[in-house]
Amino acid sequence: MKDYENNHKDGRRILGGRGEKAAIAYLGQSGYQIITRNLKLGSKEIDIIARQGVWTVFIEVKTREYYQNQDRLVSPRQLKNLKQALLAYAVPRHLSLERLRLDLIFIKIKADGQSASLSHYRDLLN
Repeated sequence: MKDYENNHKDGRRILGGRGEKAAIAYLGQSGYQIITRNLKLGSKEIDIIARQGVWTVFIEVKTREYYQNQDRLVSPRQLKNLKQALLAYAVPRHLSLERLRLDLIFIKIKADGQSASLSHYRDLLN
């Protein structure tokens, strides 16, 4: 059972890594400047922090294989944790709260690992 759990975690980590690479490429092509990736703030993590013009954008990346359930990509608890992480990053840096945005990038990857679809949902807080 332990081998299955480890393989499952490794598989999710690999899938997530592919998704983050696709998200980084998309953001770069869309004019975003990446500030940092996988930033840990206590028990919270922000996948990507980027700048787009005057905006500091906090980006959660969710990656699923096509056959996986895609209901509720971000739970209310996850949204609360993301807000807390956003504030934990922004407040000590004196970033304008009016110029912060929380986005979600959702990536579906086919079993061949080569093809994907990407959806970008902007401003989850409003």
